[in-house]
Amino acid sequence: MSTESSTISAIADPSSRYGKSFSIGSLLNVPIQVHFSYFLVLVIVALSSISFLSAKYTFYQILLYGPILFSTILIHEFGHVLTAKYLGGDPVGIVMWPLGGLGISTPPDPPSHRSNMIVAAAGPATHLLGLIWLGLANLVVLASPNPYNCTINYYYLLHGTAADWFAYLFLGAFYLNLSLLCFNLLVPAYPLDGGQIFASTLLMRGMSPEKAGRVTAITAICISSILFIIGIVTLFTGQNPFSVLNILVALWIMHSSYELYKLVLANRVTEHPLFNANIEPSSSPSAPQFPAPGAAGKVPELDVEDVEL
Repeated sequence: MSTESSTISAIADPSSRYGKSFSIGSLLNVPIQVHFSYFLVLVIVALSSISFLSAKYTFYQILLYGPILFSTILIHEFGHVLTAKYLGGDPVGIVMWPLGGLGISTPPDPPSHRSNMIVAAAGPATHLLGLIWLGLANLVVLASPNPYNCTINYYYLLHGTAADWFAYLFLGAFYLNLSLLCFNLLVPAYPLDGGQIFASTLLMRGMSPEKAGRVTAITAICISSILFIIGIVTLFTGQNPFSVLNILVALWIMHSSYELYKLVLANRVTEHPLFNANIEPSSSPSAPQFPAPGAAGKVPELDVEDVEL
């Protein structure tokens, strides 16, 4: 594969740069794999909770950012791949990694910018359902005279009753869904869902693929630079125990958008599935779509014709 083809494949399949993964089975005929590096999240959570010297707090953090976060992201990715299937695509698999998940499927058929936008928005839309049922659960569990029932009060979390602990677990899951919804939908930084929606919107409004690619890449680079600075500041001030992950997310966005910008400079952005020159401006493609995991657990590189972002 040529260097230029490898560049396009790396953009289409960021998971190919992060080593091996292992299978945990399939659901709805969609294979699910987990990168070994995914457990970095739990390591950071465990280390950040040590300072509280509380088993209740540590268990709360591990449960919230372990199985609850895992299932939330998994449902998010199923939103992408099942919507792609509804629009004519073929779900291939889901890969979980430290910075989120990768929904893998073939492009909707027929491909269109509108379809791309719908599939990109389908992931964040799953958080709306989560917010509804978690909101109702909070109304029941937190129906008490506790004046702090809309915020996570660490005194009640550390020293309260078992009911208080479960109440704040529900509340933590609610805010987790809310933050994922806002970050994925409202931050127009490629390759996030919001960035793909942003790019599809530009193309649907008649902007040329070359100009849309340039605007999308530069916008994402600017946003990732801001996120990187915020991550560095919070890391050294100790205000956020997940600053390391925030920095990694910023670097991932920066690298992916820079790869896209290189395609623009090489006049090859129309080979990228998101900016496919064969798609009419009045129609549209799907959200994060990647090649199928290989038999050995490593996601192989494929040409852009085989994938869709």
